[in-house]
Amino acid sequence: MIQSRTVYLLLVLGLAFGAGQIGPNEAVVPELSDRDSVSFGLTEEGFIPAWLVAGPFEQPLVGFGQAVDADVIGEAEISPTVGKIEQTALVEDGEVAWKPFHSSPDGFVDFNTSMGWVLPSSEPEKIWKAKTGYAFTYIDSPDEQEVILKVGSNSSLKVLLNGETLHTSTHDRNAEPDTDTVPLRLRAGRNALLIKVGQTHRNEAPDFFGALRFEWGFYARLLSPDLVPAQDIRVVVQTGAEKTSAELVSTFFFKESPEGLQQRFDLVISSLSEEQQAGTLHIRTASTEHTTTLERIPFGESRHIVYLPAVTVETAAHANVALEADTVSWDTVLRPQPHYEIHLAMMSHTDIGYTNTQPVVKERHLRTLDDVLARLEQDSSFAWTVETVWQLEQYRQARSPEKFDRLMTYVRAGRVAVSPIYTNPFTGWISAEEMIRSFDIGHAYAREYDLEFSTAIYNDVPGLSWFIPQVLDNEGLSFLTTGINEVYNDYRMQRNLPKVFYWKGVGGARVLTYRTEAYNEGQTLGLEKGVDAVPLRLWERLHRLQAQGYPYHLILAVHTFGDNGGIPLNAPATAKSWNAEYAYPRIQISNLDAFAEAFQARYDSLPTLTGDWTSTWDVLYQGEPARMVRQRWVQHHLPTAEKMSTLSWLLDRNHDPLSDIIDSAYDNLLHFSGQGSGLEYGYGSPKDNLTTMAYREQYVQDAVLATTEVLERAMYRLSAREESFEGEGLYVFNALNWSRDTPVEVEFPRENTHQYRVIDLNSKMEIPSHYSGYTLRFVARDLPPMGYKKVRLERRTHAQSEPSEILQTHDCTIANTYYRIGGDCQAGGIAHIVDLESGETLIDEDEQETFGRPLRADSLFSLSFETMDVDEVKMYVRDERPARLVLVAERKDHLFAQSEYILWENLDRVDVQHTVNLELLTSPSEVEDYSVAFPFAISNQEAAVEVLGGFLDAGTDRFPGIEHDAFAPRRSIAIHNSTQTIRWAAIDSRVVRLRKEATGDRTTIYANLVNNFPENWNRWEPNEGTLDFRFSFTSDEMSFQPAATSRFGWEVNTPPVVRYTWLRSKPAQESFITVNGHQVVLLSLKPMTDRNGIMLRLMNMDPETSAEAQISSSLFDIQSGITLPILEENSISYDVGENLARVTLAPGIIQTLGFKLLPN
Repeated sequence: MIQSRTVYLLLVLGLAFGAGQIGPNEAVVPELSDRDSVSFGLTEEGFIPAWLVAGPFEQPLVGFGQAVDADVIGEAEISPTVGKIEQTALVEDGEVAWKPFHSSPDGFVDFNTSMGWVLPSSEPEKIWKAKTGYAFTYIDSPDEQEVILKVGSNSSLKVLLNGETLHTSTHDRNAEPDTDTVPLRLRAGRNALLIKVGQTHRNEAPDFFGALRFEWGFYARLLSPDLVPAQDIRVVVQTGAEKTSAELVSTFFFKESPEGLQQRFDLVISSLSEEQQAGTLHIRTASTEHTTTLERIPFGESRHIVYLPAVTVETAAHANVALEADTVSWDTVLRPQPHYEIHLAMMSHTDIGYTNTQPVVKERHLRTLDDVLARLEQDSSFAWTVETVWQLEQYRQARSPEKFDRLMTYVRAGRVAVSPIYTNPFTGWISAEEMIRSFDIGHAYAREYDLEFSTAIYNDVPGLSWFIPQVLDNEGLSFLTTGINEVYNDYRMQRNLPKVFYWKGVGGARVLTYRTEAYNEGQTLGLEKGVDAVPLRLWERLHRLQAQGYPYHLILAVHTFGDNGGIPLNAPATAKSWNAEYAYPRIQISNLDAFAEAFQARYDSLPTLTGDWTSTWDVLYQGEPARMVRQRWVQHHLPTAEKMSTLSWLLDRNHDPLSDIIDSAYDNLLHFSGQGSGLEYGYGSPKDNLTTMAYREQYVQDAVLATTEVLERAMYRLSAREESFEGEGLYVFNALNWSRDTPVEVEFPRENTHQYRVIDLNSKMEIPSHYSGYTLRFVARDLPPMGYKKVRLERRTHAQSEPSEILQTHDCTIANTYYRIGGDCQAGGIAHIVDLESGETLIDEDEQETFGRPLRADSLFSLSFETMDVDEVKMYVRDERPARLVLVAERKDHLFAQSEYILWENLDRVDVQHTVNLELLTSPSEVEDYSVAFPFAISNQEAAVEVLGGFLDAGTDRFPGIEHDAFAPRRSIAIHNSTQTIRWAAIDSRVVRLRKEATGDRTTIYANLVNNFPENWNRWEPNEGTLDFRFSFTSDEMSFQPAATSRFGWEVNTPPVVRYTWLRSKPAQESFITVNGHQVVLLSLKPMTDRNGIMLRLMNMDPETSAEAQISSSLFDIQSGITLPILEENSISYDVGENLARVTLAPGIIQTLGFKLLPN
């Protein structure tokens, strides 16, 4: 033992002197008078017994929730005294005072006890969080000497002596004595010792990889170099002129007793006596008196629990604390407190491909539901919530029918709540049809098992589209829980939104919305850490709700073990133990349905908020540009494919309507856009991430192939009815419910060398066309709604005639009847675009340098774009008259390889295409945003964006707290004033920014093409090949008309479907279904599930005015219509003489109608 101590002494001396880092510091330590301080010796074991403490203070986070040490008090110069104020955002009023505190008999300095009972601020409870606290004391040494500080902490640790940092630890760990060894050189006289200990969200979380205790604090003792307690050391705490004080705190903790409900009151004493004292507490009210013996009052602040009969009104009282050396008396008020009831709703959060590859995530949820079923059968008090129907559907597919039915028995009984949405998709990614169909499997379960869904939960996204209230209302759901994740959003929405409110969306529908702070909010109640942790966590959590203005006594605590996790078993066990001891707050094992029913029965006077809050994750944090472009392609073409396949089935019911293939395409879309679907950095290996991305690629590719299959099969079925060797031709199908003119582009086999005259078989007129590169191009006129037109192809025997005068070009300028586009041949940019009917220029002259130019921003939140340098650009006109003219800008070896500006023959729109060469992207250290700008010259501009569900005013129709300028338009945007509207549509680009320029009255559209993410981003994909991004715009001398702008977007994004074959001449065209009404679009046409009827889904594109739709067809019983879901009052009327059905749609509303089939 002597030898080992000698070696240790030499090691310590080597560290102290050889390293040259630990020596007397020049910091000045103030002199303290005995009158202003209290002095202590070390304990027998050498622990430091007395401190001044202050906290909590917030610490910043980086990366995956890792805490970063930040000096928030001036650590090197701090010299606190009792009552000195520090600033902190974590507590009420933003201030904490240094207060005296003692170590426990075993030497632990408990920050939970000393700082955990402060009243919190109204700041949101964060998913990832870090806080720190400080302990300060003076060490008096008779001589300069070397000592050893033995310290252990939970969790992070920082030690400063005389202003110099001597030791740090950033590890998650439990506090044990003597974990760390810190050599100290004490100067003769007074030394300032500051210890800083931090705690994070992991102290409250389930024990994933080890039991990290809830505790917060440290052990600290001083030893001599031979490892015995240091001698002749005094510990001095600067008290100033403060005296012993006390207060009586009313709490919301209640217990039942034979005498009735007892309320807990906390006596908080701050004793400045260095000796422990005994004493008594006497409380007197007008009607009663109470005396409690106080056995041990240590130095500093201590808390003592007293139970009194619960008060129901504020009650004046006089309190007296009589100690051996001090007496404190004061008047106080005993305050009544809420009887809180907390509904603990346990679930597993669906995050497909986030924690593991998709197959493993599936298995994890299967195992969880196995455990849930076993628990339900063993424990009659157990309840569960199935967060997504996807979980339930995986279970149905993987388990026996008998086992699945056993689980559904508990769903019917109400012990298992089911949110009927399939995957909780990102609402900035999806179409209205995808959102509506995300309920389809839930409908099937409801029919089979006689279920009624009333609630939904949407977890782990920072916000949702304002279409959600309408779709939930249509589904009969009255209650929505949103477990929003604002880790990357600075919790702006939680600062600006009430916790519970009626959310009114587009179309006027509303849903009671309960905003939880995360899908794992229940973890913050301390339930994973045992009963001892619960009082402190409830104190902080419930007071935070009070500070945020939450007036209700029912509280929902959604609790998960983690992403794709199992049952959080500690939580129900802790809740049961808690309820056995406490009457309130009561923690009820519950589920979403039970809470919604209880809350709605008790409260109905709630605030109403109207607006959109599409998630920042939907518009800012997404990569995968190639997949996104193909996803958009499916979204544009899948409704067309289904309409055509349904028509082919209606025309011949021997055909399969291909519904299974269509459903598989929607299923893949919902998997792709579902919450999750990308391994979080750090959760998997590079190989795992590649596997995860391969599944995401498969989702998109399978959706593309399914859509292509239905398009081709349905097109063949429809056109084959018209085939004849009468002549070559094109069958051109229009899937929109209005007639239109639109470009047609048809590819022929490479071997085809024929030139064609294109004849409209209805008008018998030749259509101006151009054939090159195996592609025939022309503008089809007057395509019938929901029907087809035939054009005859006649092989030319002589050269094509001269181009018409409608399309003109000179140098780098092109023009048609409506527009003239002028290019700068030298610079390769667009100089002007002129509306020839009005004579107005369409490009903002102050911003013309940015129009169509390659732009880059080095951050997703950047407030400015920079124009990218171009070394060599070539601008020229590609003459494809008489069909169109193309102004081309080629950039050599550039990311933006090419830009094209297209004018079609006699078509009132400008088409734009930008080609991006992904091969030139290199993996950056920070996210890069590549965009193109459309600065339009309209004074006094306003902007309207067609998001999921319809148009919103970009300036007024979003929730407070949204500070970014990014949007996710489904199809179109209008830049407008009272006399002019520019309608703009994007085909491939999913995200835009609407940015006010320096002048303040002009808004520029910045269309995002590519976000280039670092390779370790969880949705990164290899940058290969090129991508085309297409846009169109048109100008009208009229005020903003929502339906007109929406129709333009539909036309641009819904190209006609064309098939080359041999066709008969008559009929030259045909319309199968008519849905008249200029404000109404036919979203979908599909068979009913039982194949005895069809469904038509209609949308009123105008958010301000009602619209009437007139429906007629010979393919179904027009007078059998019903509104779906079936309402008490049918909104359909009939005009028998014209075989016409009429329906009125409220502003912005989507309505589904059902019609029976005629006899086959």
